[in-house]
Amino acid sequence: MPESIRKKLSELLSLPVDVISGIPVFTVRGREELEVDGCTGILVYEADRVVLSVKGQRMTVKGEKLRLEDFRDTTLTVRGRIVSLSFGEED
Repeated sequence: MPESIRKKLSELLSLPVDVISGIPVFTVRGREELEVDGCTGILVYEADRVVLSVKGQRMTVKGEKLRLEDFRDTTLTVRGRIVSLSFGEED
């Protein structure tokens, strides 16, 4: 879809262009909560490390007492003490 159409559709529906484009959206609220829109799977789930599949890429969340909550459609919330986020093959 051309960028100009995405922008107009975004304005019409009052949605961010990222949502219309299918680009993953990450919302960080302090150091305790991360919302991932575009999550397609959970690859590793440990108290100090979570690895997610996000639109075909790997995303690693490191921290303490991590827990997964509210996994609906492709939106997942990670809660706990978040220390770092990284993207790519390395964990």
